[in-house]
Amino acid sequence: SPSAGSVTGGVREVLRLEAFAIMAAATTVYFVSGGNPWLYAILFFAPDLSFAAYALNARLGAIVYNMVHSYISAILLAGASWLLGIDLLWQVA
Repeated sequence: SPSAGSVTGGVREVLRLEAFAIMAAATTVYFVSGGNPWLYAILFFAPDLSFAAYALNARLGAIVYNMVHSYISAILLAGASWLLGIDLLWQVA
């Protein structure tokens, strides 16, 4: 079936609401901590540019795309920025 392997129904809605809540919280923290609005606007769509890695090969494309769309990557980047004290890295995270 076309939907095999994808989440449907109420669970799909819960996952979408969770993602929206995380985006809203991250956006709030970004601006409350003094983040640059122009950088936010640029970085908002930056993860979607990761699909360009598919031009090199499908396996690498999938790895890069999934890595930049993962919460854990952002959390690790934020942790590194905190440890290193680099404000720009925090904004990118």
